[in-house]
Amino acid sequence: MNKTSSSTKTYSHDIDSLVDDTNSPAERVGIRPGSGILQHDEQRKPTVSVAYVGMNLDNLSSTCIISHSRTGLAILLADMYWDFPQLGLVPTDSTSFNFERYRTGGKFNAANILTSQIILATNIFSPSRRGTALRVSTINMAFNALNFLTKRADEKNITIQELISSPKHMDFADGITGNNASSLGTMIADYLKLTCNALKLNPHKLFFQVLRKRQSERYNSEKQTPVIPSRILHARYHHYNNVVLDFINHGDMIKALSHKLAEDPLYGRGSSKVYRLEMEPGHRPADEIKRPDFSQAVSDHNLDDFCEKYNIRQASSLARQLALAQHSAKCLVHIYTLVRDHEAKLLEDECIQEAEGWNSKGVYLMGISTKLTGTAKDTAWIANELIHEPIKCLQAIKSIIAPYVPAGTNGGDCLLLTPSFLPFSKNDPGDTVIIRDFTRQEKYLPPIIIEESDILELEAIDPLADWRSDPKYKVGKPWKIASHQFRRTMAVFGAQSQVLDIPELKRLLTHLTESMSIYYQRGCSAGGYNMKLRSPELDKEFQNAANDAQWISYLNDVLYSTEKLHGGHGERVATKSKANDPDRIIYRQTAEETMKKAKNGLISYQRTPLGGCASSKPCNERAHGNFTNCFGCASSVLKVSNVKSVIELAQIDLMDLDPKSFEYRMEQRNIQDYETILSHLN
Repeated sequence: MNKTSSSTKTYSHDIDSLVDDTNSPAERVGIRPGSGILQHDEQRKPTVSVAYVGMNLDNLSSTCIISHSRTGLAILLADMYWDFPQLGLVPTDSTSFNFERYRTGGKFNAANILTSQIILATNIFSPSRRGTALRVSTINMAFNALNFLTKRADEKNITIQELISSPKHMDFADGITGNNASSLGTMIADYLKLTCNALKLNPHKLFFQVLRKRQSERYNSEKQTPVIPSRILHARYHHYNNVVLDFINHGDMIKALSHKLAEDPLYGRGSSKVYRLEMEPGHRPADEIKRPDFSQAVSDHNLDDFCEKYNIRQASSLARQLALAQHSAKCLVHIYTLVRDHEAKLLEDECIQEAEGWNSKGVYLMGISTKLTGTAKDTAWIANELIHEPIKCLQAIKSIIAPYVPAGTNGGDCLLLTPSFLPFSKNDPGDTVIIRDFTRQEKYLPPIIIEESDILELEAIDPLADWRSDPKYKVGKPWKIASHQFRRTMAVFGAQSQVLDIPELKRLLTHLTESMSIYYQRGCSAGGYNMKLRSPELDKEFQNAANDAQWISYLNDVLYSTEKLHGGHGERVATKSKANDPDRIIYRQTAEETMKKAKNGLISYQRTPLGGCASSKPCNERAHGNFTNCFGCASSVLKVSNVKSVIELAQIDLMDLDPKSFEYRMEQRNIQDYETILSHLN
């Protein structure tokens, strides 16, 4: 945005029928890029101003220049296509806004679009609370909210002004999302406060009430990001891993085939494609130079089994497979490091850094993040040796694509370049450098159908959500995986690993989350990086998951337990035998009540080998692994099944010890103590 300090800088422009004209008015302005001079007839054409942050917002009009395109052409407020390239912090930022999406057949559509444009421009050029320009993600939310408002007005065949002023039209908010409600309420209120209301907006008091109600409903009804059930995570993890390993094992052959397909438009093509290209000027006849078809080209590169496995039948399918391998590698990066979607997309070639860690060698993933600060900042995430394979896969794919990326392309250094740059791809990259939505690649992986056990696991992990009423999580439907689910899944399973009954997955997640916990939560460092300070948001996420794990474990293990409870605390929860005990805990209190008590410090719970401990105070016995004294503790929760399990495991360990050793005698004594406890419980 132009931050010129004076509004006297003017340009001339023909303002006739700007709203109704679908061609870009900026092109008709005739601005010479970089000159700031317009070709015009000053006697016939009025002047227009240039918008800047902090300007007099009443000067915003259809002819106001709000930005300049990447080629230097002026963009007017009434143009149907806006672009703010200077607001793009990173290559993944989409800075363009196409108002053609607002088009309908409504009688007042043109007027409603212009009204929305002025409201959005007011939002963009008003000083923010931080005194900085808005992030494009914030502008995009406002753009979507106004799109909703415009289409609701057009459906009723009225203007936006009438829609928001009449109580009979307040049903417009039916179906509005919480985010759109928040953006709309803020923009309309700000417009009324910051301008003289040239649009004559007169919102009825019910307008803000319905928006506030919808916004509050969002916090009450919308679920947290769902945790991927362990069975589904385990299956999909193997899918991703197999795709990545297959690509690495065939990488050199795929690269050689890709190079020939890219360099020769006739190589590996079907007869119809060859015929069309041969008819173009400059091509030699096919009888002079014979090229193999795709099947033969695949065989020549020893890729028959690979292409058969992934249904690669033509050159464009190979580009599709590269995108699938990118998606799979990216998802493994999410699992191994907990990076966000935009953070993974911004990774570059040399993104792995090894360093001496807290008590061993550490591996860092180095990258860029824009979260929290609103600026692009260098960031590091703790990882381990598993990260090497997906990064190696992404580096190999980039080496195939990079030669065909135009020099100087913004984002050309990133690992996840779109395969659309390849000449044999079906798709033109356009302005896309990195694939915007990788989740579309999920359709090329086997679907994983939701089972009853998955719903039970979700209910155990998040008892507050009504999973069974949500159509997205119905038994028999495929689970839809999105990148943002991995972050919460890893944090929750790290805190509630007891819900995992898949040994391989449990070992993997325990290994990953333990190292992350050491660095992010305990503030340990490696190679000069204190990860608790470096990534405070991850520390907070782990801490929130650990706090939630306490009350959820208490709910499932104690209040909702189907097994008889023993111990000082456990017996007070058992209702019938202690019905007259004034200290008895009310059985089966709601999940909401349990959560509130835990957050207020009224409930504390930690699992122990024998059951659990409800004490909020430090315990020397528990700290030193001496659980035999739990039997007489007022805060203990004991279960027969747990005690039996401890005895069985101890007996297995005993078999590996020397009967004459001190360790053997101590372990034998522990078993005797546990057997004594078990006899009292029975």
